[in-house]
Parts: sequence; C-alpha cells; structure tokens
Amino acid sequence: MEKIVSLVSSTYFNCGIEYALAGAREAGFKNIDLAYTNNKYSHLITDKNIYRNLDLCNNYNIKLFAIAAHDCLLRRDGFSDFKKLIDIANFLGVEYITTGSGKIKSRKDESLFINDINKLGEYAENKKVIICIETAGDWIKNGEVLAKMMQYIYSKNVEINYDPANIIFYSESDPILELKKVLPFLGYIHLKDKRGGYKVWDFPALGEGNIDFVQIIDILKDYEIPSSVEIEFDGKNRTISEINDAVKKSYKYLKSIGLITD
Repeated sequence: MEKIVSLVSSTYFNCGIEYALAGAREAGFKNIDLAYTNNKYSHLITDKNIYRNLDLCNNYNIKLFAIAAHDCLLRRDGFSDFKKLIDIANFLGVEYITTGSGKIKSRKDESLFINDINKLGEYAENKKVIICIETAGDWIKNGEVLAKMMQYIYSKNVEINYDPANIIFYSESDPILELKKVLPFLGYIHLKDKRGGYKVWDFPALGEGNIDFVQIIDILKDYEIPSSVEIEFDGKNRTISEINDAVKKSYKYLKSIGLITD
C-alpha cells in the first residue's frame, strides 16, 4: 500500500479551509482532500475560490491531492456540475475525485446513476482524472453491492473509494470481508474509524474505534492505493482544539502501525 495519506478537509466541520490546512500541517499531514458539497462542508465550491484555496495550500506546504465531492450526483444540475468539477481537477493537476452515488431510492435511480457515472468516467479519461465511488448510503452499503455495480461500469477511470466505517454504519457487515470483495476495483481508501453498530453515528480519531486498520493495511500491502483520514465524531459540535487533537492522534496512530513512516 503506497504511503500517500491525506486528510479530508470536512474533518473540520463548518470551519474555514485555513483551519483544516493549519491542523493538517501541525499534525504532520502533507496532503489534503478538499471537500466539495452543497452544504457547510464545502471548501471548494466556486471558480473564485479555486485560486485562493490553491494559494493557501501552497502557503501551508500542503499538496491538494484529491477533491471529496459528496452530495453531487442525482440532483438538479448534478451531472453538469460534476463535469465542471472534473475540469477544475484537471486544471489543478488533481488526479482523484471521491464521490457518493447520491440518494438512490429506486431501480430507476440506480440506472440513472450508472448511466451518469459511465458518461462522467469517459469525460474524466480525457481529463486524466479518476472518479472513486465511496461505500456510502443505503444502496452502496457493502462490498457485494459494489462488486455487482462495477460490472456495469465500463470506464477505466471509475474505481472504488472504500470506507470501512461506512460498511458498518450502513449494513453492519464485516469491513474486512467486504474489502476483499472489491479489491479488483479499488482506487482509494477512506481511513475512518467507527464505534457502535448500524446507523450509530460515531466516527472518532483513528485508533479509538473498532476498525482493524492493521489488518486492512496488511491486505493492501501489495497495492499502491492512496488513502485519506476522515473524522466525523459523534454529531456533536467540536472546538478547533478538539478537532486538532483528534487529527494529531490519528496521525500518530498511523505512524504507530507503520502506514506513515516519516
């Protein structure tokens, strides 16, 4: 497993990007995934923000490694907005965009998503961008569903972003067993810990939950797959100091298990 480890900026819930960059840098992270959504998680939403955010990354000596584009598909203007996001990624030299499927409520929604993601994958190929679909939501809830879905994806630039914590949250399945089902399609990993079972919103600092990251790293030792740390806590507001502490703990934990070596 390639030791490229990033921090998802939405860890700094409802905070400006500078807080995320400062916290990442202080903890030791050298890469960041900028969140792009239609809500308060967003750190990359308009053309006007692009240059400012890129300058901020440079100021903190943090590489903009990926764009975390959640809540983008299966909504009004979602397809066209995602194409623009691919253009932005290409312009910035960002290779990865992670995203969810959107809210899938019917077979029609499933077909629409697969159709859209195939077209977007074709577009992304020409822009040298890889789209990674996250294990998230009540449809894409485990490895079995993902593996079946990928049979209908023909673009080589559409891969999977595996989130082991979401596997428990949405299906209460074993994240280790489900990971093995999607290895041929894997392009990205979310390093997110989990306490509690089905639909229990509790995603603490890495090492404080129940995810066996040592086993995950062992399974992926021969794969060159980038990863990013995401901390969503338990739904309660956190101070900047508390978030910073959780980010530092997560970085130290990854060093202790050998994923980060410098």
